[in-house]
This record gives sequence, C-alpha cells and structure tokens, in this order.
Amino acid sequence: MSPTFAEITVGLIAATLVFLFAIRITPIIIDRLARFMNRSLDSTGADRTDERKSNRYDR
Repeated sequence: MSPTFAEITVGLIAATLVFLFAIRITPIIIDRLARFMNRSLDSTGADRTDERKSNRYDR
C-alpha cells in the first residue's frame, strides 16, 4: 500500500523541521562540549575561560 499525498507532505514537513533543528542545535552542543573538555583537561582544575578573562583586565 503506497502512502497518500497527505502522508508524504507531513513526512517532508517533519523531516525539514528536524533538519533545521539539527542545524541550529549542533553548534551549541559543540560549544558546550568544547567548554567541558577545556575544564576537564586542565590539570589545575581551574576554568581556563575565567583565567583568560581575568588576565585581560590585569594589564
């Protein structure tokens, strides 16, 4: 049994929305993972992003 026109249309709309959501959320996930890895790889346990911010104002 083949799908109807309405089922194809709803499927295409759903696939488009999922694709657009994935494009929007992927950079956010990558950024958060990068921040997490930056913290977890620091041997002193300090947050490197805070260190960079404080060094900028110490000059």
